[in-house]
Amino acid sequence: MKGFIRIILIASVTIASFSQAKHMDEDTIDKRTSPVGKVNIEGMPVATEADNNSMGHEETVIAAEEVVEVTTSTGARAGDAVYNTYCIACHSIGLANAPKAGDSAAWTKLLEVGMDTLVASAVKGKNVMPPNGTCADCSDEELESAITFMSTMNP
Repeated sequence: MKGFIRIILIASVTIASFSQAKHMDEDTIDKRTSPVGKVNIEGMPVATEADNNSMGHEETVIAAEEVVEVTTSTGARAGDAVYNTYCIACHSIGLANAPKAGDSAAWTKLLEVGMDTLVASAVKGKNVMPPNGTCADCSDEELESAITFMSTMNP
């Protein structure tokens, strides 16, 4: 009797598995894995309505200039902007002996070697500070501005 119940139980689980396998049919898989949208570039051919219906999605065409606004930098970032973006994590609290922003005694001593030497040290990296601090794209001018800002700010 136990064997018969076991066979019935296995058969019912198998039948239930096959009946719920609808999520595995090809159309359902295509719909679940199809892109949710498309990028249309002005001047390029746009997908047809038939293409959209095969994916089960509606197409909304938005001109590229409506979505992307490109701005270009007109110069070096200001020292406060560089500090607040890249330097603040360590120099605000003196992490790993980084000179604290606004600590005039520490910065006066550091600046005795000259700004060019101090900037060169920042570019190269010092102790645990990586090259350019955490600002991989900072110019020497931007690093100098950040150093000036840190050395003259009032805490």
